[in-house]
Amino acid sequence: LLDDFYGPFCEVMRDLGTPVYPRRFFETLLRAVPEACTLVSARIGGQPMGAAWLVQHRDTLEIPWAATTAAAKPKAVNMLMYHEVLKLAVERGLSRFDFGRSTVDSGPYRFKRQWGAEPVQLHWAQWTANDSKQSPRTPRPPDSGGLMHRATEAWSRLPLGLANRLGPLISPKLPW
Repeated sequence: LLDDFYGPFCEVMRDLGTPVYPRRFFETLLRAVPEACTLVSARIGGQPMGAAWLVQHRDTLEIPWAATTAAAKPKAVNMLMYHEVLKLAVERGLSRFDFGRSTVDSGPYRFKRQWGAEPVQLHWAQWTANDSKQSPRTPRPPDSGGLMHRATEAWSRLPLGLANRLGPLISPKLPW
């Protein structure tokens, strides 16, 4: 199901203005920890319209990546997908489902809250290998009109094929 996942994931990442991770990143995860990874796919007319990447650890099922295509949104494919992954967590007898991170009051935050998600404050730190002179940086909130905003706006307008070719080259070099 990696193709079912990666296609919608690439589209959503481009639409968000973010270069996509290389496919080999996900292939490596599947090879390294296959027992922890589960992929769920939603198809309409045989076409993948949405997919979710699940990671299980102990009593928790986490959904670090999920994507539904723009064409799937009016059909509420994301609702079906989340219903199925929550059902899977229950069937496995797990006690926790982690919806992943979201910016407070964003669309994804509100979507997760309607499923009963409770926010937990996360604290971030950054470590830089082989550079003990560099002090840790605290991630900054997105700038509303600065360079990062303009870059994400421009990226979201790229043709999908171009974004898919450039994204895997750029994303490993981004500072997050």
